[in-house]
Amino acid sequence: MRKASIIMLLILIGVFGTVIISQWEAFQEEGRETVQKRERKPSITISVETEKDGLLVKQEVRGLETGKVYRFDYPKMAKEVSCSGKDGRPCERLANYPSSFQIPKKGIIFSYRMAVQEELTSSMFDQWIVQIPDAKEWDIAINVTDKHHAGGSWAAGIPFKGDKQLDLIDYHAFKGENLYPALYWQKNELKNEKVQRGIEVYSVKGKRESAYDFSAIRSLSENGYISVVLGRGTGEKSGSGLIVSEDGILPKILEERVATALITQKIPSLSADERWLIEVLASLYTNQKPNSARAQAVLAELRRKMSEDQLKAFAASFSKENDSVSHQRLDELLSMATGKETRFLFLNKSSNTPFTPLTFFETRTMIVDGKKEGIIMILENGSAPLLPAKEIFSGLGFDVEVKHTQAGSTILLQKDKESYQFFENRSIFLHNGEEYGLLDRPFTVHSGKLFMEPEKIQSIFNVTITGNGEEIRLSHTDGTFKEDK
Repeated sequence: MRKASIIMLLILIGVFGTVIISQWEAFQEEGRETVQKRERKPSITISVETEKDGLLVKQEVRGLETGKVYRFDYPKMAKEVSCSGKDGRPCERLANYPSSFQIPKKGIIFSYRMAVQEELTSSMFDQWIVQIPDAKEWDIAINVTDKHHAGGSWAAGIPFKGDKQLDLIDYHAFKGENLYPALYWQKNELKNEKVQRGIEVYSVKGKRESAYDFSAIRSLSENGYISVVLGRGTGEKSGSGLIVSEDGILPKILEERVATALITQKIPSLSADERWLIEVLASLYTNQKPNSARAQAVLAELRRKMSEDQLKAFAASFSKENDSVSHQRLDELLSMATGKETRFLFLNKSSNTPFTPLTFFETRTMIVDGKKEGIIMILENGSAPLLPAKEIFSGLGFDVEVKHTQAGSTILLQKDKESYQFFENRSIFLHNGEEYGLLDRPFTVHSGKLFMEPEKIQSIFNVTITGNGEEIRLSHTDGTFKEDK
């Protein structure tokens, strides 16, 4: 009887152990699936076959979430576009959304053709890949099978991985990430050389490109990628991740072109009146003079009001940016480099607007008659800062009303029986309805806010204003602005 009980107990322990192990394995598998889903990164593999009059492209996308709907952007030059799953079944289109599909298991495949003129000695294909707008990161591989241009050379806007040349067919492989690279073919044979991290040069067979030095833009290339093709009789071309120049181009000109291309990858969506920004940033790396008047003015202002170390810190921070960089983000990087807030690049965004000088904002604690009234943002203006009018008047106990009209801004102040009225564009003010003159206009407008010189506030309101790097103090006595030492 005891023996039977022991056997039964061992069986129960085995059953319970199996259940627990199964549950633990299921839990681990669920955890792995959760991590994989969280770390999901699409993988794009593109097979390119040359035809007599163009390219046959097969693009396979894997790693997208099965069952989820994604939008795809087709190349404008693509012909005979088709979409299917790995099993060959056509993709399920969404009604009214012809380029949106529900992702089948094991991925999605696009097939299409790109036309090319056979008589050309070179061809550049840009914006030729089906893009996934919702994807933030992706791996991409391109494999070219060339049956019609044997002996020629291929380059792409991602790193070169290798090639194999047979009697009647050539193979070329490229692999990279987070780019939809341009593809380039040239009749002449070129060799590939990795110059430094992020820069590869394709040049005439047997010629080393040691004359080209890209060390000044190393920090840019380490966080980006560019292929440089140096050909003969090809002219100047550019595409995503790839530029083409004539063999023998001056080193400084090539350096500037490469810097411009790498910077453009970080700031891709600029209108024509905003492209001065690319010139300014390129100049910080190459030390070459920009062409446009706006770029020259901005660069001169940066060099005049920032130290060399601050400019280097700003450039280094920009190099490390991975996401698309806006004017606001660049202003944040300027602020980090100087320790002071600015909106300089955003305010000068369009070259069609008047130039705004570089100014910095700093925070101060406002103290009125010994009492802390809050934190204010002052505007640097030489030895004496400009003070935010609305906050200062509120701190002095006034009810403040600001009105904005086409004729300019007006500030109305009221405290007990006292009233004041100031006008942005008039050198007067009203006190209890009576008009008084000013030597000049009372306000400076910056970023939509009204700022006022301390001297004007002191003379009109009978207060003394003193300050240091942390505080602005106001007291109701006569005096002049003093900067604490």
